[in-house]
Amino acid sequence: MRFVARIVGCMTLCGCVLWVSAPARADVLVSAPRKAACWGIPIKVGVWHQRGSGGARWFRIKVRKRGGGVIFHKRGRARSHWMYWKVRPRRPGHFVVKYRVPGGRAHYRVIRYQCE
Repeated sequence: MRFVARIVGCMTLCGCVLWVSAPARADVLVSAPRKAACWGIPIKVGVWHQRGSGGARWFRIKVRKRGGGVIFHKRGRARSHWMYWKVRPRRPGHFVVKYRVPGGRAHYRVIRYQCE
């Protein structure tokens, strides 16, 4: 009897864990830019909509200077192939890449330094 009770308890616990942990949905995926590079190398940003995942496809991308000024912004609908843009800062410095997609937000710190 104890053996059956243990099995039923274990199955109930596993069922609860599976019920609570819903499968992850990845509607719009974002591309993480390279963290540090020489000033001449552009900051590459991009988005992709995973085909068959359903859901919204909108996105917003902003690249800001450390002081807060926006040097690049893009908004639109992601497609089922990667869409990339290359951002070329005018000067070396610290930048922040911010993504907004239906699944949430992401931001990445990027440094472009003077190389010799």
